Amino acid sequence: MGNSDAKLLEGLLNAPASGRILSKDMDKYVKDCCNGEKPPCRCVCPLDLDVVMLNTKLQKGNFNSAYTMYRDKVLFPGIVSKICDQPCLNVCVRKDIDDAIDMLKLEKAIVDYTRSTAPVKYRVLKKNKKVAILGAGLCGLSCTVKLASHGYDVTIFEKKDKIGGRLWDLLSPDIFIPEIENQMQFFEYTLKLDTEIENIGELQNHFDAVLIATGKDGASFGLLEGLNRDSLGSAIKGIFLAGFLLGTTPMQSIEQGIRAAQSIESYLQTNRMHVMLGIDLDKTSRLRMDIGKIEPSKGVKAERYSKEEAVYEAKRCLKCDCRDCINACDMIKRYNKMPKRIAGDVRMTLNPVESLQPRVATRMLSSCNNCGLCGTVCPENIDMGDFLLEARRIMHREGSLPPAFHDFWIRDMKFAASEKAYVAKNAPGYQKSEYIFFPGCQLGASEPAYVERPYAYLLKKFPQSGIILSCCGAPAEWAGDEPLTKEITAGIRKQWEDMGKPVAILACPTCEKMFTKYLPQIKKISLYDFIKEHGLPLNHIVSNAAVSIFDPCSSRYDESMQKSVRELVLKAGFAIDELPYREKTAQCCGYGGHIYTANPALAKDIARKRIELGQNPYITYCTNCRDIFADMGKPCRHVLDVLFDINGELRKPPSLTDRRNNRVALKASLLKNIWQEESYEERQKPAILISPELMEKLNKQLIVEDDIRETIEYCESSGNKIFNPAKGYYIGHQRQGVMTYWVIYQVEEGAYRIINAYCHRLNIEGE
Repeated sequence: MGNSDAKLLEGLLNAPASGRILSKDMDKYVKDCCNGEKPPCRCVCPLDLDVVMLNTKLQKGNFNSAYTMYRDKVLFPGIVSKICDQPCLNVCVRKDIDDAIDMLKLEKAIVDYTRSTAPVKYRVLKKNKKVAILGAGLCGLSCTVKLASHGYDVTIFEKKDKIGGRLWDLLSPDIFIPEIENQMQFFEYTLKLDTEIENIGELQNHFDAVLIATGKDGASFGLLEGLNRDSLGSAIKGIFLAGFLLGTTPMQSIEQGIRAAQSIESYLQTNRMHVMLGIDLDKTSRLRMDIGKIEPSKGVKAERYSKEEAVYEAKRCLKCDCRDCINACDMIKRYNKMPKRIAGDVRMTLNPVESLQPRVATRMLSSCNNCGLCGTVCPENIDMGDFLLEARRIMHREGSLPPAFHDFWIRDMKFAASEKAYVAKNAPGYQKSEYIFFPGCQLGASEPAYVERPYAYLLKKFPQSGIILSCCGAPAEWAGDEPLTKEITAGIRKQWEDMGKPVAILACPTCEKMFTKYLPQIKKISLYDFIKEHGLPLNHIVSNAAVSIFDPCSSRYDESMQKSVRELVLKAGFAIDELPYREKTAQCCGYGGHIYTANPALAKDIARKRIELGQNPYITYCTNCRDIFADMGKPCRHVLDVLFDINGELRKPPSLTDRRNNRVALKASLLKNIWQEESYEERQKPAILISPELMEKLNKQLIVEDDIRETIEYCESSGNKIFNPAKGYYIGHQRQGVMTYWVIYQVEEGAYRIINAYCHRLNIEGE
């Protein structure tokens, strides 16, 4: 994201909570999006023919619909399909792969195979404005068609005794005369042949506007000087010049006739010259197509296409458009909305009109992994993740972001930073640290040995190595809670300062990303860079198996970390078969942004697609990736499993409850084994008995044992419970934060057996 984009997002964020987010500000962020831009073929076409749409119709064999569209653009299909100079051939993306699409032959096929070439007759309301057109060539006739179709009183003055202009040099009159008569048969206009105009001023006395289209070397009445080449308006009000008189090609003559008609109509409506309403003269295309993955397909070699050949040739059209972000991002693909549409929906969500406009994008903007892949693949570097994260922040600030979307993750983050799990200590015998190991909150939650063994390794290499067990603040960042994010990161910075400002050794790519953004003053190195520099642990796994490295999305811009992991895996003997998305194009496993609550189906679909990227077992260096993949049956190791011989590739991930218990156990283990200290111990409480089947269900509902225990303790102490004598169980509920938890349980000696539990966002009134 560039500095200007960052400032724009900062401006959006700092807008008053009660104020409205301006449409132009949001549109400005996505204004450079290339999706929907005209492809090169359309840009160079003088008549602005929508080649993609035309070929889409032909691909379905719909020649009639294609003809209607073609005629509306070119006005004289039977002529244009024979004399077009095909500038599109030179810019067609396919020309660098096999053969350019032969549009002229396709246009001939459209004319050949349409059911009828007759135009549609419309009733047109007559206007009381008169227009004189000098010249009955391509330009003059085209202008006549457009103005007459809008009800203007048009008179054509042609000094020769025949219409067509330069067409007499290009085609047989047996071709173009019938075509002109056919296409103009329903228009009312006056044609005056053998009539040469010598005094343009006198003509103005009888007409409201005049077009001079007198052809090559024709009379210009001294008006070429001062001509506006865009509007085609002269220095004299109401007089326009266009066509071969200005040195145009046949196709350009038709285009200028159409453009002159638009300018004349604008003048007649506004009494102002050079009003370019609806006229787009930009002939440049910003589309950049990646042709590397396009399958070659040779063009049809025939002088005239059959219907089948025309359909085949049309199907070779790549329908050029920029879809890089939607091809890479599962969220954009799921909603099938490109950046400009997303920005529009977000704008309506941030600025809802009471009772008229709902917040249409709340769930969508909460379904973004914030991984940054869209910005990486975008040719204009538009990062919709940054954009949507700012939208979350705005909604969080004004209280309109559903708290339940991030409630569990915020509470889990706070647990990781609580007395039960938090550790911040220098190495035994030291008052300051040379290094601090910051493994993050998820590594030890998945497997305590992921922290214990690397820390023991660090202590052997550098005895003055401290440790901080806490969370980097990513859950708060993803929730759009900027004050909480700053509180967490400020706490880390204060602890780092108290420990002597050591170098931070990071094992989690997301922590590395958060440190880079919020703690730039902390010098850091990844654990994997450190191990690569100081040598593999003695007890590492040795294997010659083929594996694929799954790069976590947060490692996208840490090339050093990515390379170090690969070198360490290779040194352990593994063969690496790279995945299609890796390194700079690394994809999220589905965990990022904590989208599971807002969009569980999308989160699951993302994970499924990731495990299908490669057939080999995976090695990754994000414990969230590892546990999500393993939960779906994909053989997967954390790289620490390899480096310290911890677990196999089929280890089942712990439940959410066990993750919290692992954090508590990790703290106790470190304090006891390294500092010979005892951890904080809670008083003995009744056991909570949960079957494996129910535990799996609770995991999906993001319910942990602590939630259940707190609810039961409240029910037991308050008596706010109902007993079912037939079933022999109690049912009760408690509001915890933004969620209401219900528990069905039986009381046993020294324990509570859980029959079922669930939660919802509804608050029960009267409590």
